[in-house]
Amino acid sequence: MADALLEQLAGEWIGKGTGIQRPGAPSESLYCRIASEIVEDGAALEQTGRCALGNDTGALQVRIRALAGGLYDGTMTSPAMRGAAAIAGTGGGRRLELEAVYEDSKTGRPIRSLVSLSVIADGQYRMVTRASDAATGEPGQSSDVLFRRQEP
Repeated sequence: MADALLEQLAGEWIGKGTGIQRPGAPSESLYCRIASEIVEDGAALEQTGRCALGNDTGALQVRIRALAGGLYDGTMTSPAMRGAAAIAGTGGGRRLELEAVYEDSKTGRPIRSLVSLSVIADGQYRMVTRASDAATGEPGQSSDVLFRRQEP
């Protein structure tokens, strides 16, 4: 059976917002182009695309799978990560809360990132991320992006 929350996130998306690459750094414009597809008979969402923050750009791949009882898991890769990160969290209705733990691609430090996806209107969702050093709790990268579905 298809997951209603993941179905709301399927489609072609353009995201615009702001991001901070490290504590104390200025906020910079963030732009993303993402394609999302429902797979596994509606039980999972695959996202591929690219994002640019300031002068940095990179590919993004995400797979989110719906489990029983409002639980979700999956994997995520981005330029900020050394290898793929396992993600897990909860969701329902119009909101998905995920946590990813990964190794920072530049420093090698363990990072804990909280990712919130909220469907705010038909054809729009907001993604907010907050990362911190998993060992010290020191704040790291953060972003706030509004995605709008692109019509074919």
